[in-house]
Amino acid sequence: MAEVVLNTKGRASTERLVQYGTVANAVSTVVANVTAVSFPDGEIEEVEITDDQSPDNTRQFGPGWADPGEVNVTYNYRSSTFLIIENLKSDAMFWTITVRGGTVAFPGFVKSNNHDGDLDSTAEAEFTIRVTGKPVFTVAV
Repeated sequence: MAEVVLNTKGRASTERLVQYGTVANAVSTVVANVTAVSFPDGEIEEVEITDDQSPDNTRQFGPGWADPGEVNVTYNYRSSTFLIIENLKSDAMFWTITVRGGTVAFPGFVKSNNHDGDLDSTAEAEFTIRVTGKPVFTVAV
């Protein structure tokens, strides 16, 4: 799982990082105070395709269904951001993650939103987005 760590302003360079909206490729809302984000950690199931013609009595495998995975977003806790994310739990949205090298866009919903109450450091929260469709990666030019 690739992870991007950001500066304290929640941005990589001057680019926005995590955005959501109700329509793909439309105006999106930026998630504030983001400090780190992972790309979708999807994987392909393996399907056994062994039969009586398999060479050397060796099991054979092929690709199966894709599970697009999840995305984890860490942000500096602010009650306003926490409540916004909490209210997104019941809605499927279109998400875009932008970094210097490009973007990844995908449909998904907020699966969890957790706040770490550590008093010795900056309070952080993390939410997980369950990706519900094929992510589209775009390389910056």
